[in-house]
Amino acid sequence: MHRKLVFALAAVFLIIALTVPPVLVILQTNNTIFKYIIPSVTPVQGHTNITIVITPQERSSYNMAIISAAIIGVVFIVLFAVTIYIGINHIHPKH
Repeated sequence: MHRKLVFALAAVFLIIALTVPPVLVILQTNNTIFKYIIPSVTPVQGHTNITIVITPQERSSYNMAIISAAIIGVVFIVLFAVTIYIGINHIHPKH
């Protein structure tokens, strides 16, 4: 592969590593608190003091999203580092 292609691949890995983990955590958080935003499904509808209680299942789901995001981030950062290393140390064969 040519250097430009290797560096483009490294850029793709970096973009994935920087965008996917936060998106996973944000989507999981929105999924958890979304039911409290819509008034028709709020457990204490009509009261002025709304308490948001996160169930253990929601907490474990949120923790799993954080762990998954961390694993994805680390894997793609390692892939980024490897492709940068290959791109820098690439010796082009003579034609």
